[in-house]
Amino acid sequence: MKNFFLKFNFVFLLLVLPITFFSCDAPVAIEKKQKVLVFFPNWKEDVCKDLSYPTLESWRVTLTTQNSTMEFSCSANDSFIELSVPREKLAVIQVQPIVAIENANDFFCPAGVVYPQDFNANTAKATWNNFALCKTISTILRLPQSYQKQTAISYFNFQKLQEAFVKKDCDAFLKFDEQKTKKCTTSFNTDFKTLVEKILDSQSRFTIPYFDTSSILPSKIKISTISKTGKTSAANANIGSDKKILHQYIPLNEFHKSNDFITVQGQQENSAIPFLLDGELVRLTKIGRTYYLEENNK
Repeated sequence: MKNFFLKFNFVFLLLVLPITFFSCDAPVAIEKKQKVLVFFPNWKEDVCKDLSYPTLESWRVTLTTQNSTMEFSCSANDSFIELSVPREKLAVIQVQPIVAIENANDFFCPAGVVYPQDFNANTAKATWNNFALCKTISTILRLPQSYQKQTAISYFNFQKLQEAFVKKDCDAFLKFDEQKTKKCTTSFNTDFKTLVEKILDSQSRFTIPYFDTSSILPSKIKISTISKTGKTSAANANIGSDKKILHQYIPLNEFHKSNDFITVQGQQENSAIPFLLDGELVRLTKIGRTYYLEENNK
């Protein structure tokens, strides 16, 4: 009987010890998750108001973390989404309105929110004026792993960058209102490529980098057409306040309505700028100092 127990114990140790050894040798790190609620902008009350926006068909939500990008589809009637994010790790949630426009259902810039800085009690509301910040951070998060990327994520002050974007918009809108300038720029016009490069650069990552922007021209735009052959028509015509024209960056549209002008991002020669004109997608092309409306944009 004694020999039996000795053999049994020996066999048991042979089975258990390898399991114990391999478990200690290769521990599995489990990333802690946090459930959060993200509320969407109210399309009818916060956006449309008395402006004629196209019908909202659905929401496309994109969650970008340091390790992955995931997309979720929500109906137009949904007002929020619950997501699971890595706890206390930088992440971006972008909320894209999908609208009833042929060939341009994602025309408008997405609203967004940054985790964890925008959250209170694990709840936040995506806002339109967070577009530039969310685009900047999501671009960095999607880069291949590197020392520069990890250092920027860990140490760069994105809260200060958010404040800089907000101030940029407020200053521009104030100038629009008081007509103090013929040229001003909002966060929509940020040179994102240059900004990301500066954030990753060891010489500037601890400061708010200067982000070069192109001009926005707050003036009534003379419109003529450009044919397929590139010839312009002889007659120019004002867009006029009777036309419903919408910009991609939703915060700008209130200023279009109240100030009776459209703002056009300054671009290089022959670059096309998309707008919605009476519910249809059109593009303005710059030739010299004049913007022309392209034909057949559908």
